[in-house]
Amino acid sequence: MYVSGEKPGVGTYMCMICHLELIIESDNEKLPKCPDCGTGIYKKMD
Repeated sequence: MYVSGEKPGVGTYMCMICHLELIIESDNEKLPKCPDCGTGIYKKMD
């Protein structure tokens, strides 16, 4: 699992609470808090 503020690398991440998918396109990009539910716990989809 990954949390907001981490730089987990390129890929698609799904919020563990509301299942919103976010795409990270750069290794320098940080995971944000979920824009839908406000939490910040994700799992990597690919």
